[in-house]
Amino acid sequence: MKPAALYYLSALLLKAVIACSSPTDSIIDEDLLSGVWKVDTLITPEVKIVPEPDTLMTIRFNSAMEVRGSLSCNQYEGNYEVNKNGSISITITAITAMACPQWRILEYSFANTHENVTAYNLGDNRLNLFDAISRYIVNLSGE
Repeated sequence: MKPAALYYLSALLLKAVIACSSPTDSIIDEDLLSGVWKVDTLITPEVKIVPEPDTLMTIRFNSAMEVRGSLSCNQYEGNYEVNKNGSISITITAITAMACPQWRILEYSFANTHENVTAYNLGDNRLNLFDAISRYIVNLSGE
């Protein structure tokens, strides 16, 4: 076999091996999470919080693997990653800094919840987020 043909065959074989072991098959269809999700319940180690109807706390996932939302008074943005096995990680990269003393504790609790999220389940227009020991920490409804 000529060296060029052997090189070409080796390259094809290597591509096939890489394609078969690629982690892309572990990523879910990000459109499943796309849209705005409104917080119905937030559970912190200290307290269970059910926001007032006029309190808008949201998470918006998009297909670019970005997350944005409202903490009530302030806004945030970041990135997320999800897998078929139900794992998720959310990284907040920016938060506005408006002075809203009446929302401070609620916003702080919700913003810190994002870093504790490690798993999710989705169904019936509901999104539930869980921490590393499978404790339910946020319940959201689709808008």
